[in-house]
Amino acid sequence: MNKTTLPLLTAIATAAFVFAGSAHAQDKATLDLLVRKGVITAAEADQLVNETKSKDVSKKVEAKGPDTKRITIGGLVQTQYQFLSVDGKTTNASGVSSDNEPANTNRFELRRAQIDFDAKIGSDWNAFVSFIAEDGASARDYLDKAGITYSTDFGKLTAGLRKVNFAVEEYTSSSKLFAIERSIATNYFAGGVKPGTLGSRLGFASRHVGVYWDGALPGADGLEYGLSVTSGYQNSVSSATAVNNQVNVWAYAQYTLKIDDTTNIQVGFNFGWQPGDDTYTVSSEPDSEVIGYNPFIKATMGGASLQGEFLGAWVKHGAADGSDASPYGVNATAAYRFGDIEPVVRYSYLQGDGRGFSNKDVWRSSPSTGKLYDEAWTIFAGVNYYLMKDTVKISAGYEHARFSGAPAANNGSASRANGDGVRVQLQAIF
Repeated sequence: MNKTTLPLLTAIATAAFVFAGSAHAQDKATLDLLVRKGVITAAEADQLVNETKSKDVSKKVEAKGPDTKRITIGGLVQTQYQFLSVDGKTTNASGVSSDNEPANTNRFELRRAQIDFDAKIGSDWNAFVSFIAEDGASARDYLDKAGITYSTDFGKLTAGLRKVNFAVEEYTSSSKLFAIERSIATNYFAGGVKPGTLGSRLGFASRHVGVYWDGALPGADGLEYGLSVTSGYQNSVSSATAVNNQVNVWAYAQYTLKIDDTTNIQVGFNFGWQPGDDTYTVSSEPDSEVIGYNPFIKATMGGASLQGEFLGAWVKHGAADGSDASPYGVNATAAYRFGDIEPVVRYSYLQGDGRGFSNKDVWRSSPSTGKLYDEAWTIFAGVNYYLMKDTVKISAGYEHARFSGAPAANNGSASRANGDGVRVQLQAIF
């Protein structure tokens, strides 16, 4: 390589490097100088400019609002295979038993395809929107959350649609669940309600439109609380609840004790009050009222994670015979992650206290027996394998379910059923 070639290649490489990052005016002047000195041709300079502009445009996203500082786009995709079978028996008032074996559930489905948008507006404001689409037997597209948030030194004020702090497993992100699906207790308290329908889920938790405050007390490290006033009905895609003029009141408090970088314990209490309408009544009584309570504990110790919660409610005229009802449920989950492997075990119990529920409504994708039960429990055992840290994981699990009892208004019959289910799910976060 001669003495003339080395400076020439150095100059060309320097110009290319400068324009690979940006095409500012001073960089254009540098190229013009190189052209005048005969180091590069005008055609080569134009080519560098055009290539740089193309790269800039491909990476540029312009916000419509002049005060928008940043837009973050993310999402979640979950695909799932599931096989569930149910073996039921029904005994009528005369003591005669009959088999009840509905067709098995055996299918693939797109469990969730979710897209999230979050915009930073100025220094204190945020706006967020999230959409979810589902395929399979319950194919649907719906708004997961949307709202505007104002942040202060003491907490955040949010106006819009989001999940309330009730039923820990429900408001935990779907991408961060230990088990593949939410439990029977969670689905009963948070699943969509069908007003006036015998055996409907309670539909108390999950998504509501309202005003939310999430705060922290100055000087009290680890102590958080929240207060909110929302619509008096659940904004569930599976709920047939009509709009009403009542409002719900929600509150929570939780304390997190951080022992070290890998060990912490959190205890908390969630509360909700539905002052009265016919949303939760399954009898002919004209009005209803619900008071819900949800104490919980979560602990992380190295690779071990433990989570337990009690879900309870008092429902005025909530039982099938028109009396008050106090349904409740329990969730207990344990997981241990070592490397990329995470075994999981979960127990869930549900007591309807005279309200009744169908196996299909509380155990997702379960073949329906067409009967109502008043007590159920499930045991789930599975494993999560993290293929790419927390970004991509595959999960597999087996769950056994038992359903028994019946509300008083179930025509004097007694039903019971055993269920077995296998699910495999692939998840990617982006």
